[in-house]
Amino acid sequence: MSASKKLLVHLLLILSGTAALVYQVIWVRVLQYSFGNTDLAVSTVLAVFMGGLALGSFLGGKYAERFGRPILVYGALELIIALYALGITPLLYHMDFVFGLVGVDAGVWTLTAVRFAAATVLLLVPTICMGATLPVLTVPLVEIERTGEGVGMLYFVNTLGAVVGAALAGFVLVRFLGLDWSLYLAVVFGGLVFAGAMVLDRTLPRLLEKKTGNGKVDE
Repeated sequence: MSASKKLLVHLLLILSGTAALVYQVIWVRVLQYSFGNTDLAVSTVLAVFMGGLALGSFLGGKYAERFGRPILVYGALELIIALYALGITPLLYHMDFVFGLVGVDAGVWTLTAVRFAAATVLLLVPTICMGATLPVLTVPLVEIERTGEGVGMLYFVNTLGAVVGAALAGFVLVRFLGLDWSLYLAVVFGGLVFAGAMVLDRTLPRLLEKKTGNGKVDE
């Protein structure tokens, strides 16, 4: 694979990792309004986030080879994450609907448990998609290169993006742009990843057809 395509892949992974952690920081801040407790908000988001990533990684690794166009699937997952986050984040501001489920006289622990369950349901879909993106993307790239040497670099780049996203959201975006505009920026990142994946999808499948007998891509 050419250097320009590798650079594009790394850029997409950085954007995707950045967006994911921006979402996480935003969801923690938003849930503070609903829970009224920082510890509960952080614990809820971390529990759902890590659980969703683990489940998504398992599913992505299990089914990635079954996709005819895995790079396009990767882009679609990022677009789903962006659109879903855009839709569910406003709902997280209004978790008072749980009063209708348990009644206004419910105890503190009952109310907390129902809020946690509701937040879990809302956040599970995007976090599962986040966990599935990297396994889905690595399959065609390893297939092209016929080596797993680059997988570690892909994880490194994606993690680097997550570090950038956490720092950017925690120290810059939320402070200067607010929660809403920080969310919109993360959604834009997701849209850019989708667009970049479409570009790769147009070229890499052709590369797969040009492998030489020694397992390398003949560019």
